[in-house]
Amino acid sequence: MMTLRCLLIAIGLILWGVGTAGANNFYIGTWTYKGCTLHLKGGDILGNLQAETNFCSGDWAFVTQWRMSGDLVDLRTVLDKSVARLKPSGGDLVTYLSSGAEIRFKRTTPAPAGAAPRVAGSGSVPVGAPEAFVRGVSCVKRGSGDSCATDYELGLPTSLPRNSTAYTKPVNVTVLTGLNFRAKIGFDQPVHFSIPAGSCVPIWACFDTNGTGPWCVTRVNGKQGYLAMFSKRSSGEMQVNYTTGCAG
Repeated sequence: MMTLRCLLIAIGLILWGVGTAGANNFYIGTWTYKGCTLHLKGGDILGNLQAETNFCSGDWAFVTQWRMSGDLVDLRTVLDKSVARLKPSGGDLVTYLSSGAEIRFKRTTPAPAGAAPRVAGSGSVPVGAPEAFVRGVSCVKRGSGDSCATDYELGLPTSLPRNSTAYTKPVNVTVLTGLNFRAKIGFDQPVHFSIPAGSCVPIWACFDTNGTGPWCVTRVNGKQGYLAMFSKRSSGEMQVNYTTGCAG
């Protein structure tokens, strides 16, 4: 009986180690957004990564576990329902509401010793310099949020065809705001539908315009069309509508 018990304990410890290591220890710790506190923990004896929230509303109040989905931290309930996927950004964890509003969790405890985020630097996909269309703009907003985009977020993947229909391999981008998916290039062109903030979509090539910046071609739900990389708010501020990199 004692031998069997020791064996079960050993198996449990092995599973715990596998679950925790596979999840990237860098994210373990406490993160906060306004009054909402998110605790990301290590794995239980079955390898499930544990999570807990305090003073959070809606489905966020029922978060009990987490896992890595590509480079994203996927928060889930006890019923395994995905509540949100958080993207590493400048040392924070970021997601977007359907309205385009940004939720940015900041770390309030040190990262575990020796741990490092799974994504490399400011982005793992090579991009060019910030687009000429927005050079000289002191602060290009990230989607409909208030923060300024980084140089990396203002560039396009160097591997994509430019002003050419010689499509090869797409690159995934994260949509930062509710974005109209149009049949042709131009803000006056018909809209297929709106793509929600936080969506991951592939872009195949990008085309320059004289007055509205680059538009990139994508295929979503069986339709092909174009997404404006930049748009101007009613206030006159410029915003970037999507940025390179996401899971999926």
